[in-house]
Amino acid sequence: MSQEKPVSAFQCSPEQAERAVLISRVAAGAFLLLLVVLFYLGSMVHTYLHPYFLYKSFALLQLSLLLAKLLWPLAPGLAVIALNLSNWNDGIERGSALFTRRLDVARGKEGKFARFFSRPLWRGCLWIWAKTEGIEMEGVRAGVRVSLATYFVGIMVSLLLAAVYILVAVVVFLAMIFFVFWIISLGSNSPDRNRGNDVEDRSPMSRVRTSRKAEGFFGTDPHLEHFDEHGKKVAETRKVEGFFGTDPHEVTTDMEGNKVAEGRYVEGFFGTDPHVRIEDAEGNFAGERRHREGFFGTDPYAETTDADGNVVSTARHEDGFFGLDPHTEHTPEK
Repeated sequence: MSQEKPVSAFQCSPEQAERAVLISRVAAGAFLLLLVVLFYLGSMVHTYLHPYFLYKSFALLQLSLLLAKLLWPLAPGLAVIALNLSNWNDGIERGSALFTRRLDVARGKEGKFARFFSRPLWRGCLWIWAKTEGIEMEGVRAGVRVSLATYFVGIMVSLLLAAVYILVAVVVFLAMIFFVFWIISLGSNSPDRNRGNDVEDRSPMSRVRTSRKAEGFFGTDPHLEHFDEHGKKVAETRKVEGFFGTDPHEVTTDMEGNKVAEGRYVEGFFGTDPHVRIEDAEGNFAGERRHREGFFGTDPYAETTDADGNVVSTARHEDGFFGLDPHTEHTPEK
């Protein structure tokens, strides 16, 4: 007695097959509607709600938004199943041929994009189409393929964007480091830095912080001694007169006796602007020094400007502890 083969679930009468297709379409439509409801509930998290309702429902709304974000790739596949359009199903069925052609093109290309993105992308899509071949209902098979492909393509694109983001971040970071070092190099290559000690030797007055009166043996040779911030003497200034006492001026020399600056007393128009004209060692105009006073004549001080008229330092007389150390304090302008 011959034994009959079991009948497959889909080898049934046309009425049963039509009923199964209808059930799948209704189920897909209901699930699609559920996704829309989850999106709507999730969107309410960012809208104004009554405080009591918000306190009671915030966790539920957050959960709805999270589920909607996780399940949204199912929406295209559910729409395909619910509509069950034959032209859509046929086009999705021919997807394997498209993916095969794309994979062949990617295999013929070299480079990291083809190697790490294009080839894995098309291989994955072909794998999805091959694994879902056993689903006999055409509409359900097409919907499942679309949903799985949406998930897979989304993951691949996310990985690509993450790689691009990391690459751009690295490039920007390296560019910022290069820019910082470039700015530092500009400062290190400035004329003042390149000249180094030569600038200090030729311009000791720029380092002066304190000046004191001094005299030679038996009170001869009165002059000013200039010290830097470490208390090291860097220059001396003496008053000099020309032939028969004409052309009185002051000469500043460094510790090796080289002239570094010269100052002449000048009066403005009708004597209204008395000041000292400062010249460098070569006789070029280097700046001016004027006497200033504060409000109501308080706080007298000397103000030194450069050749462009910018204030470079101020000097004030100090008596020291109990008036035992009279000296002048120089303050550079920042």
